[in-house]
Amino acid sequence: MLYRGKRVRERGRLPKGKFPKKGGRRLVSGLLALVLCLTLVPVIYADTVVTVTSWYAAGAFEENTLYWVDNNNEDGVRPGANAYQPSLWFRIDNGEWIELKGGEDSTLSGVGLSAMPRMTVADNGNNTYTVSVPAGVLPEAIETTTSDGYGGETSTESRVEWIMGPSEGVDGYSPVEVNNGNVSEYPSAGDNYGWYYVLEDEFNFRVQLRWGNLGGAEGIAEAIYNSFDFVVDTNYTASSLRRLLAEMKDQMKIEEDPDGDPDNPTSGTVTVSGLWKYNLDGSRINYSVEETREGDGKGDGRLDAADGIAAGALPEGDYFQISYDNSSTPNVGTEVGKLYDGGSLYLTLTGVKDYQASKVWEDAADPDHRPAGELQLWRYRAGQSYTTAAPVRDDGGSILTVPLNGQEKQDIQFAELPKYDSEGYEYIYVVRVSHW
Repeated sequence: MLYRGKRVRERGRLPKGKFPKKGGRRLVSGLLALVLCLTLVPVIYADTVVTVTSWYAAGAFEENTLYWVDNNNEDGVRPGANAYQPSLWFRIDNGEWIELKGGEDSTLSGVGLSAMPRMTVADNGNNTYTVSVPAGVLPEAIETTTSDGYGGETSTESRVEWIMGPSEGVDGYSPVEVNNGNVSEYPSAGDNYGWYYVLEDEFNFRVQLRWGNLGGAEGIAEAIYNSFDFVVDTNYTASSLRRLLAEMKDQMKIEEDPDGDPDNPTSGTVTVSGLWKYNLDGSRINYSVEETREGDGKGDGRLDAADGIAAGALPEGDYFQISYDNSSTPNVGTEVGKLYDGGSLYLTLTGVKDYQASKVWEDAADPDHRPAGELQLWRYRAGQSYTTAAPVRDDGGSILTVPLNGQEKQDIQFAELPKYDSEGYEYIYVVRVSHW
């Protein structure tokens, strides 16, 4: 038996049903004490319950008129009267205003509600809705009861106030409320106070950099942002305005042409979104893009280092010539002073150069038989064959020429010639002798 007991202790086990006399008592006592301690710790559940004690009656709130400014629902996206609900805000005992919301961020329980109340919305049939508050849907008084977890309770009575506003969540529309305090900002509303939903519009235009083989111009993007205005013409002085494109980046989306150089893109489409399509009276709003006006009320028609293009990015004296093409836009196809929706803004690398050469006769032995004729100025694009050259013509269509003077050496000069073609590629100038 001694040997058997020794083996058990060495293996760390005890015979089934046996405990060490002293160690076992201590273990059991400790467990009992722990259970007793846990049993005696009180579990306290505090809770707050909000109960509606009275509701607002019908007629307690003024009706609101909702105006749909969308040319009789031209896009077919106007929500029906049964689908529209305004936004609601409440405050308790003159506290802070809180938006009434359901879902994850619900504030319903704060005023004793379990679901969003529905207002009455009536379609008047003339592009207006009337929004009113029915009886028994908005709490006027609530009782807040808080239990302390020991059986005691405290209750507080509170008054609830409400305001309604136009809902922000109507896709395709921009909401605005016109009231006595801000009507001067919206002259097209006249005396018609209420909630307006204005159909949204977009303004698109293309930007094309014509810089030939230049390959890049540091600072050109910021120069564009800071040299052009987005012009809003409402036909109402108080609401017409000009804003620098740089101030509208949050409303602008730029899509570069997919076949361009991603490091130095030369073309793309700019979209300005979230614009009102109409004034509040339903008249059309006109948008355009123009060069920012300087002291004389107009721009200089160019972009260069003075506009933010990095020094040294362009050859000395060169610049980007600004031009507008609205040929794809109805009714304004011939307009060249500004850019309309659907038009193109061209920035063409521009400069001037001089041509100098000498005509030398190598017939000193017989100078009396030199033929009459002229020297014609021709040009071709750099990088192409001289066989592609074409004559240079003046504004009247005549070729630029210099008559032969018969002298042994004749200097030829043409000043301030266009340095680049219409795509921004440099010209190579040559002269061609024509005899008769």
